[in-house]
Amino acid sequence: MQETRVPQAIAERLSSFNIIERLALLTTGYTPDAGGEQQELSYYDRPVLKAPVWSWAIIWYFFFGGLAAGSYIIASIASLFGSRDDRAVARAGYYLSLLA
Repeated sequence: MQETRVPQAIAERLSSFNIIERLALLTTGYTPDAGGEQQELSYYDRPVLKAPVWSWAIIWYFFFGGLAAGSYIIASIASLFGSRDDRAVARAGYYLSLLA
């Protein structure tokens, strides 16, 4: 029976592999530099991305729009494919989409 041997380069890498050090590298969180992050500049020394001009009103608009659309779709599915017992769910979904 022939004995399999590990090549020298692989053996050196395996011996220097420390699982604790690798896990410590993976579990450390992101820490920004104290001087603030430097923004990457484009060819004309301008920032690549502009600062967002949205206010919280836009975020709430998207949230309630998604809520209205989702509740309307679920209510429509309950009304089309549901039984008589599902009418209350459909009605509640329609009212929720109307309010949102």
